[in-house]
Amino acid sequence: SRNLASFVVFMDMEGTRYTHPNKDLIGLKFTGGDEVEALKGRSYISKAVGISGPSIRGFSPIFIDGVQVGAVSVGMFQENVDSLLETNRNALLYTMLMSIIIAIPSAFALSYNIKRTIFGLEPVDIAMLLTQREIMINSVKEGIIFTNKEDKIELINDRACEMLGLRKDDVGKHVKEIIPTSRMDDVRKSGIDEYNEQQKINGVTIITNRMVVKYNENILGVVATFSEKEELQRLAEELTNSKSYASVMYR
Repeated sequence: SRNLASFVVFMDMEGTRYTHPNKDLIGLKFTGGDEVEALKGRSYISKAVGISGPSIRGFSPIFIDGVQVGAVSVGMFQENVDSLLETNRNALLYTMLMSIIIAIPSAFALSYNIKRTIFGLEPVDIAMLLTQREIMINSVKEGIIFTNKEDKIELINDRACEMLGLRKDDVGKHVKEIIPTSRMDDVRKSGIDEYNEQQKINGVTIITNRMVVKYNENILGVVATFSEKEELQRLAEELTNSKSYASVMYR
């Protein structure tokens, strides 16, 4: 492998060199003054002027059986560092330029795809739609529960909570955990809607519809709408009485 180091110097605890590219310097004291902390057990990088000129060098202590016996310094002469930077500068600039050229159209493509996915809506429009949806869902008299393709609850409206004793923090839980007899998971698996089914949940008898929600033929989940049976019976009786009254009036 290519070695970019200009020198590797081993020294003892007195700072005496045991190795050096210049053999005449072996046995002499290390110069530069930045070796002191390495002889105290620290590792670091330093820039100093040694006997061979300015250099950037790293220091690390040497231990044998837990006892420090010296230190090692590995470095590059400053002129070699400058030469290396100059040699690679054009390649670095070219790489940066190509990255920018690739990144800009990629960013536009990503932005376009995101806009298309959200039907060209701006964030403020999305926030408004979500607010409107929340108001509408919670204003209806029927209970509404939506589960995703993993049968986890993603939406519960206020009426469902009131009718069945559910809580908004049930969102995210598996529907079987909250409503064991919901059959919403069965509807998702079969892909067949169920209408006007009578069911008893938490002591409340309801009439429910369970419908598969699809997008591009892919099942996204199931939505269940329901009303209390007693409420429907009361409405039916009122409607029957109204029809009877109307019949009497127009005889």
